[in-house]
Amino acid sequence: MSPKATVKLPLYGVLMVEAVIFGFAIGALFDLGHGSFAIAFGIVAIINRTILLTQKMQP
Repeated sequence: MSPKATVKLPLYGVLMVEAVIFGFAIGALFDLGHGSFAIAFGIVAIINRTILLTQKMQP
């Protein structure tokens, strides 16, 4: 995930780590009572990741 990492993690590994991190963040937002913000955050994160992958902007 770091640009200077000595070992490159495959794309599926990066996506799994991101899914776990963003999943916890979305879960925390739901738990705090910010359900609509959590949904919006999740949608924006998915759209952002999709754009990065389709435009080949993944480092």
